[in-house]
Amino acid sequence: MRYTCIIVDDEQHATEQLLEYVENTPTLYLIKAFTDPELALHEIMQMKTPVDILFTDVEMPKISGIDLVMKLSHEVKATVFVTAHLKYALDGYEVNVNNFLLKPYTFQKFKSVILSVINQLSRDNPFIFLKNKYKRGFIKIYTSEITFIEAAGNYVVINGIHQPITTLLKLSETEKRLEIYSHFIRIHKSFIVSTKHIEKFKDDFVYLRSGESIPVGSTYKEKVTNYFKSRLIP
Repeated sequence: MRYTCIIVDDEQHATEQLLEYVENTPTLYLIKAFTDPELALHEIMQMKTPVDILFTDVEMPKISGIDLVMKLSHEVKATVFVTAHLKYALDGYEVNVNNFLLKPYTFQKFKSVILSVINQLSRDNPFIFLKNKYKRGFIKIYTSEITFIEAAGNYVVINGIHQPITTLLKLSETEKRLEIYSHFIRIHKSFIVSTKHIEKFKDDFVYLRSGESIPVGSTYKEKVTNYFKSRLIP
């Protein structure tokens, strides 16, 4: 698995060093590098799927790294502060950032921090194995990558950030197997969705960040409504 990442640093030479290190790390895939934190905030907010790792400086004009992380709490899975000031470590803990690259740093130090971040992401990202209807063997899929599941007779279609996977399993069986993961919710006789990918709930439809709109069945409307109400900010 390759982990997506974004770099935000207003210093060009610091950005170039990170670019070089990321490009020489096979487990990382760079989406984009920014020297303007406001532009970074705007573009990341528009992305359909969360970014795995955000590398950001702390002291930047317009928006600090601390503020950036707070605004992107749902769009970024893990953050690495890249800073010349160790004093920001305490601020980082307050926004749940415990990974730091203290400037100047070596490629060896970079690899060590990345290994720690990936280990953390792996613990937070359980996976399942599915038998593909059209191929032999089993396919590993991370539960966080599943956006929604659709019934198709005796099969279900697992939709996610990659190609859909069709597997021999009824939706009711799928629902039972996913009960241990709190972010899946049945919203229709034919659909289960991942709450991690929901953008909004409006007019009896759930809208996903990937662009799909999925109907909420009358039998499930009260449960779905209560789910959203329980997460309202007073």
